[in-house]
Amino acid sequence: CPGLHALAGEIEKAIGTGKEVSVADVSLDTRQGNRYFKIIVRRLLSSCDSHRGTIVMLEDLTENHLAEEKLKTAKQQAEEADRLKTFFLANMSHEIRTPMNAIAGFAELLLNGNYRSTEQMNFLKLIHSSSKDLLHIIEDIIDIAKLESKQLKIKYNSWALYDIFTNLHAIFSDTLRRYGIHEDVELLLRIDEKDKKLTIFTDGERLKQVLSNFLSNAAKFTNKGQIEFGYRLIDDTNILFFVRDTG
Repeated sequence: CPGLHALAGEIEKAIGTGKEVSVADVSLDTRQGNRYFKIIVRRLLSSCDSHRGTIVMLEDLTENHLAEEKLKTAKQQAEEADRLKTFFLANMSHEIRTPMNAIAGFAELLLNGNYRSTEQMNFLKLIHSSSKDLLHIIEDIIDIAKLESKQLKIKYNSWALYDIFTNLHAIFSDTLRRYGIHEDVELLLRIDEKDKKLTIFTDGERLKQVLSNFLSNAAKFTNKGQIEFGYRLIDDTNILFFVRDTG
């Protein structure tokens, strides 16, 4: 047995030190899996220091070792979660600052300036769109907090994919139109005729939220060209969702 050979080797090594008491830790493969032991070897000496015998004691440290490993893993996970949370908060701070600056800036222009009604209307549209962007960011933060506290609930139901995607197309077409810098961007919905009647059992609102985040990201980095999105059936059980852009 490899485990016993290893154990015997450790005991011989401990005895060979010549110390009255020797201690060694060893990991052994057993029928119950890998286990960890502390080997304590005590040499029995006569009054004239001649060797009379040896006592070998084994202490099973497997549970302690596993507990230490779990604690180490939990510590690493906590540190990683803390690092990701710090990164998330820094990123969210930047994301929130962008629409907030637009809201504050154009509101100040309206308060302090003397503008024609068309200019005022454009400012109000930008304030309105920036407010909606800020609201989406806040909703994402709330969802992440719910995920961490395990309070986010998924509501499953049957949804027509074509309805979800045409709704998103209408929303983002309006968004791109309201953003003056996106006049040269074409939003294209790509769905094969044979796939227009597909329905899936899911949380439709959450699916729209995920797709909306992808489209928002595409709109943010595309000032000219195309943003195209859609879905297609790959086989009987798999559907491919896609968002592509030239930004």
